Amino acid sequence: MEKREFDNGDGTASLRYGFSFSLEEATFGKKLSYVWNSALDTVRMVRLSIQMIFNGQAGIQDMSGPVGIVQVMSDSAAQSETALDALMTMLSFGSFIAINLAVMNLLPFPALDGGRVVGLLLTTSIEAITRKKINPKIEGYIHGAGMILLLILMGVIMLKDIWGLF
Repeated sequence: MEKREFDNGDGTASLRYGFSFSLEEATFGKKLSYVWNSALDTVRMVRLSIQMIFNGQAGIQDMSGPVGIVQVMSDSAAQSETALDALMTMLSFGSFIAINLAVMNLLPFPALDGGRVVGLLLTTSIEAITRKKINPKIEGYIHGAGMILLLILMGVIMLKDIWGLF
C-alpha cells in the first residue's frame, strides 16, 4: 500500500494511507459496467459453490430447490422495510437464480447443454478418427441417464426443503 494525496474537503490535501470514497455520476456506461461486474461476481460465487460441493465442503443440506428458494425469498421480502426494498430484493434474487441456472446448464454433465457440447466434440473427434458414424441412440441413452440422475437429485432436494418447512 502506498501513500497517496487525499483531499481533506476544505481545499487542503494530506498524504495518507487508505481508501477514498467519493460519488461518481451514474452514467449509462458506469451502470452497465457495474451490472457486468456484479454478474461476473455471481458467476464466480456459483463456481466456488460448485467447487465446495465437489470438495465435500458443502452437501445436500446446503442446497435448496424451488421450495427452499421461495422460502428464502419470502423471508427476505418480509424483512424489507419498504415495498421498494422488497421488490429490489426479489429482482436481485431473480438475477442470481438466472445466472446460477446459466452456469449450471453449462456444466459438462449429460442432459445439460454443457454435456451436449462435450458429446458433440467427442462424437466429432471419434468420427474424424474412425471414419464411422456413432449410433445416436448411444448418446440418447447417456443423456437419458443423466436426466434421470438430475431428476432424482431434484426430488431429494425438494423433499429436504419440504421436510424443513415442518
